Amino acid sequence: MIGEQQLVELRRHLHQNPETAFQEKGTQKKVIEVLEGFNPVKIWKVAGTGILVQCTGDIGAAGHLYRTDFDALPIQEDNPDLSYQSVNKGVAHLCGHDGHTAIAVGLCSSVISNGINEPIYVLFQPAEETGMGMLEVLKDETFNSIEFKSATAIHNLPSFELGTILTNHNTFSAAVSTLVFRFKGLCSHAAEPWNGKNPNAAISKLSSWLDDNNVFPKPNDFAFGTVVCVRVGDTAYGTNPGNGEIHITIRAANNQLFESFKNALKQKAEELAREEDLDITCEELEIFPATGAHEVLLTQLESQAQHIDLKMSRLPGPNTWGEDFGYLSPLFPTLMFGVGSGKNQKPLHNPGYNFPDEIIYPTIKLLTNYFKELHV
Repeated sequence: MIGEQQLVELRRHLHQNPETAFQEKGTQKKVIEVLEGFNPVKIWKVAGTGILVQCTGDIGAAGHLYRTDFDALPIQEDNPDLSYQSVNKGVAHLCGHDGHTAIAVGLCSSVISNGINEPIYVLFQPAEETGMGMLEVLKDETFNSIEFKSATAIHNLPSFELGTILTNHNTFSAAVSTLVFRFKGLCSHAAEPWNGKNPNAAISKLSSWLDDNNVFPKPNDFAFGTVVCVRVGDTAYGTNPGNGEIHITIRAANNQLFESFKNALKQKAEELAREEDLDITCEELEIFPATGAHEVLLTQLESQAQHIDLKMSRLPGPNTWGEDFGYLSPLFPTLMFGVGSGKNQKPLHNPGYNFPDEIIYPTIKLLTNYFKELHV
């Protein structure tokens, strides 16, 4: 089995050489090189820059899936004292996918060396951060040729005690997407705004509607939108603009709340467009369905965590961020759980975040025991 220090070195190599969504060619090459040393049943390239590895069992046989993500973020890292800080300008592993990948590689090695007979597959998924990676995986011919009995995934969670296993009933992470509303009116001279149709009023009122209708996080019941971008006109000071757009990221505790909030927001935008005599279009981007937490899988995971004396805690409700792992939840039983990455850890996507190496090996041990006993 691969050693702990080797996994730490792999994690730090990935941290130093991050690649964003669908650009993970170097990451793919490095991970495959390491996996080949374990002599798995089969390694496939999937979804362009992703990897599917069958660790055990008859080739292509029905089995259980473990999924990890390995893309980085388009953010400049700010860890000047880190010897392995990102060398790629404006790109960094600030969500812990480097650590997630090291755990998945270690799991492959552990499953093989422990002689687990059940077919176990590990998916190294590209482009999680954009919500597009799992969609590409689901189009992949190889992936679709295999029957999966279940799928499991993890995510590290800052602000929780290091190594604590964090679970939640029913839903682990929120349903999320971004709606882009584009309003089209009529431009005019800035000295004669009454001759034009400026979309600014409609956009401002839509933003105010969010302030009045957002339901901020409380256990298992939240739905809210965040204005992330607004554009009206240009720096042409003699022109009253006729076009404008507002980008709103919405998120909710489950798929039903999400659809209800999304529809209400769209209806309000259309109502405001009519009031201001504007044309309107709506585009939905970066869609993340809510991630399910199957009760049978959850019970078995918690049993294994207790067996090896790992500290556990139930989350008060779903996480407010999204995960494209949720696309698998309607297809077969799924489970996503968290691993605490430290009470003093910087938040995910913070320029100073760095995945803690200390949680790699304990998480591999838990997952190995879990897959040894897994039955659905």
